[in-house]
Amino acid sequence: MALSVKALTSLLSLLEDDNTENQTFEYFVQHLYQIFGKQDSYKVGCALTLLLQQTDLLPKASQRLVAIVLLYELYRGDPIATNPFCSVFIQLLHHQDGALKNQRKDHARILPRLSQAEKHYIAQLLLTGSRDLLKKTAKQVLSSDVGGPIDISSIQLAFSERISDLPKSSTSAIPTLLPDPDMRSNTIDPSVIKKTAEALLTGQNAVVNQAYHPEMLRLAPPLHCCEDELVWLNMTVPSEHKIAYDNNMCVSNCAGIEAKKLMVRAFKGTLTLQQQQHLLAELENDPKLVYHIGLTPNKVNNQYHGNSLLFLLQGSFFNRFDWGPYLNYLKKKTIY
Repeated sequence: MALSVKALTSLLSLLEDDNTENQTFEYFVQHLYQIFGKQDSYKVGCALTLLLQQTDLLPKASQRLVAIVLLYELYRGDPIATNPFCSVFIQLLHHQDGALKNQRKDHARILPRLSQAEKHYIAQLLLTGSRDLLKKTAKQVLSSDVGGPIDISSIQLAFSERISDLPKSSTSAIPTLLPDPDMRSNTIDPSVIKKTAEALLTGQNAVVNQAYHPEMLRLAPPLHCCEDELVWLNMTVPSEHKIAYDNNMCVSNCAGIEAKKLMVRAFKGTLTLQQQQHLLAELENDPKLVYHIGLTPNKVNNQYHGNSLLFLLQGSFFNRFDWGPYLNYLKKKTIY
């Protein structure tokens, strides 16, 4: 699930530094919808997230701001907590200025450090979703003078509630690629950026789709082969193993319930011809049903006197059931 080389080239062209500073965000959103469809939203979002993590692939602040806006626009209209990139926005806005004193550590952050003006603009976009905000340019946002705290507690609470329902295994992973930008040079050749982005974001097993997950802990294999030991499954090749599933599980056994009801009536009196035929038909379809309808030797006497046993002694049914105990019981009875 990665972008093609052609699609990535279009995305990088949209984020070129010559365009991002003076064009409105609305301009980039319109071009994004022209290039990509809704089915590409997740792939484009993963590519934008990786570009944001690698600060030397998007070296200018205007490029990063446009990328964040596009990341939000991919899932506009959906609740922000259900946005698959909600954690990216929280991490971008939650970082406090001055929290990292060491400049080298700050460059090693997974996501870029934003100014207060950028945070204020993104928070407004997430909380209000106003289309008027898209009429601004990145230059206007970066040069604006805004202050005051940013409250995204509602977003954090909704996101925490959503991930609390997920298993720990699905929320415990780190990317296999860590940023290590070259801080010795202020300018990077665009051809190098394009080549690096293609290596990370395209291909059958693209780096953008890789993550390091904790391995599932399993018991060690037995040292010796024992009959009473569980069979050891080596899951290094999952394709060699198939899940065994019983399709009859949780399937309602209405036929068995109906047969039991008819058998209860047969114990008390004579069944009608239609009821007898229905019961025999159910036993014909499922011969093992005879073991579950409550027919026991101590009830034969009631059936015998109620004249209900005759319809059970049909040839087809007789051969499927062990009538020995019943016949021995009948030998002891006097038939008039």
